[in-house]
Amino acid sequence: MKKIFTLALLALFTMSITAATGFQDFNKLKREAHLQLKNASFKMGKAEKQSAPKTNAQAASNAPESIVGKSFITVYNDTKENFNGFFNVSADNDGIILEGFAEGYDVKASYDAATGTITIPTGVVVGTHSKYGDVTIHALTSESKYDDTVIKGTVSGNTVTFDKGLYGTVVYQGEQGGLIVMNNISTTEANAKMSFTVQTDNYECPLQVTKTAENTLSIVGINTMFMPGYFYNVPVTFDTTAKTAILKTESPIGHAISTNGTGVKNIYYMFNSTADGLTRNPSFSVTTTDNGSVISAKSDLFLGYDANGAGSYNGLILNNVKFDIDYNIFTQEVTEDPYADPTSATVDGITYSLDNDAKTAEVTGCLGSVSDLNIPASINANGNVYAVISVAERAFYANRTLRTIRIPASVKTVGNDAFRNASNVRSLYIADLAAWCAIEFYNGNANPLYNVFPTLEKNWGKVYINGTETTEVTVPEGVTKIGRSFYGFKAMTSITLPSTLKELGDQAFANCTKLTTVTIPDGVEKIGSSFWSCEGLTEISVPGSVKTLSGSTFYGCRNLKTVTLAKGLETIGRMTFSSCRAIETITIPSTVKAIELMAFYGCTGIKEITSLNTVPPTCATDGMFEDFLTATLHVPATSVDDYKAATSWKEFTNIEGITPTGIDGIENDNVNTGRVYYNLQGIKVSENNITPGIYIIHEGAKTTKAYVNAK
Repeated sequence: MKKIFTLALLALFTMSITAATGFQDFNKLKREAHLQLKNASFKMGKAEKQSAPKTNAQAASNAPESIVGKSFITVYNDTKENFNGFFNVSADNDGIILEGFAEGYDVKASYDAATGTITIPTGVVVGTHSKYGDVTIHALTSESKYDDTVIKGTVSGNTVTFDKGLYGTVVYQGEQGGLIVMNNISTTEANAKMSFTVQTDNYECPLQVTKTAENTLSIVGINTMFMPGYFYNVPVTFDTTAKTAILKTESPIGHAISTNGTGVKNIYYMFNSTADGLTRNPSFSVTTTDNGSVISAKSDLFLGYDANGAGSYNGLILNNVKFDIDYNIFTQEVTEDPYADPTSATVDGITYSLDNDAKTAEVTGCLGSVSDLNIPASINANGNVYAVISVAERAFYANRTLRTIRIPASVKTVGNDAFRNASNVRSLYIADLAAWCAIEFYNGNANPLYNVFPTLEKNWGKVYINGTETTEVTVPEGVTKIGRSFYGFKAMTSITLPSTLKELGDQAFANCTKLTTVTIPDGVEKIGSSFWSCEGLTEISVPGSVKTLSGSTFYGCRNLKTVTLAKGLETIGRMTFSSCRAIETITIPSTVKAIELMAFYGCTGIKEITSLNTVPPTCATDGMFEDFLTATLHVPATSVDDYKAATSWKEFTNIEGITPTGIDGIENDNVNTGRVYYNLQGIKVSENNITPGIYIIHEGAKTTKAYVNAK
């Protein structure tokens, strides 16, 4: 192949529920759904584990006289992922036609009933794409190469196993690329069909329906009438007594190969469509005979995807939906699901993706009946024990059913937006606080804490640590890093940090609006945007072990008034104190070398600022202090002229020289002393002699620098 193209994918069925139009081109869209050009070289997945086709002699004894008129469900791998589709078999002058076999394109073949063999010639054009031109099919070998040898399918009973894959090519702008990749193709004769009406047109698509439990059906094929999609086993539960069935809304019907323009595949769901809008869990009535079952939707159905992540769905309305099944679902014996995916499992209503090599599991979601999410440390599935180590991206996105969440110590990562818009969560149980602090939450919406405390305080929920409801947290000794562990814990009033702590990560305490003070222990080396929007924070002291405030550390802490920065700090990062409008005085240690863009943006309350470095700290640009240029700037007396010439510093209207003493703190063995004032030269000042200015204040065991008004 000369060149592989990456082209924009066709966005299928983007009509809104109120404007479902344009279906006159339905067949064309179905045929041209799979548009991304691909490479034939890829990991073959399960190719080495695939059973060899039956011999001709074995197959012939189980092969039907003719397969004309039959419909088949197809399961195959596209690169590394599992897909499904269907095709119908019709007669041709000199053989048969597999209608829609090659991802919507018709393929000519021959069938030998004596040997039970379907033979597909290759190197032939099977159709013309409206954009890319002729589509030519080839045989895809287990070595990830394609050639023009024939593809043979061995028919045995109601199944067909193909000896090679199929690779479809096109020539676009003079260069050849791959349009279709189908590897490990196997098919099963359909035993059911789905029929429905879209506007005035009637459609049918074959299905494979298996009874996997006394009250559960597994359906494969629903999605394929609308878009080629990932392989999904859609569960339907039924009630023998009431003769009803329910398709759970939370179970995906499929999702398109094409994306929404951001690389994210649109996941399709099925809802009831009513005059009042969409409702969950479509309900069906069931009628049966000795040899068949008809499952009929009680209302119109809507098939679509969430267009903006806020519950606004795009898709189409299906009328008169019916599933015709070739057996009585109530009397049929339970059989093993032939489409069961060994790489996934559902245990106690929670769904998992399984790594069979590492014997680990990732939580991918849950059934709609789950309101108390109690994730276990391990699960038993497929005869193996899997450690539960992660929660997938968007696993519980927009899940409005969840009320209570428990995450075990075994979980190490929680993906982006895993709990985003899970807006009804009201209780979070943390059994192991050290393990909780070790979890890597990829963004704020990955942490369910944020959902426990919505905007309105009257709707706040509760947090339990070791079974006890609390708003006061003590992080145990031994913890060295805190990431987004407490993001959005609005009700938390205090936190005690361990002496072992080395790093406070981004958003560690973001939106902890009732947190007023935090003691950061000596030894902490890194602080990110840890206190972002801590609106209740009034004072903070940063130890000298911190070299860099990496950016937005105290952004939006609008009530932060007292700030103590210890000697040792070297960089005040971008937007570190942005919008901290309550700060009136601040001293920048002599070790600070750089102040980055917008570090003090919106600090309109500053009246006094002291910079103790004899060399003006580097500022990125002029205007760094534009919100308080009338404040008094105190600098070393020997450096006044340097500050008056330095970028941004020169803009202050009042620059005064002081004589620093080098005093960074005052030791006092008597921790019970009252408030004692010292000037910047370290001389004790009587309270009666206090004039407006900056003082070193010692009270109890605490020493701070602060601006003091006249007594």
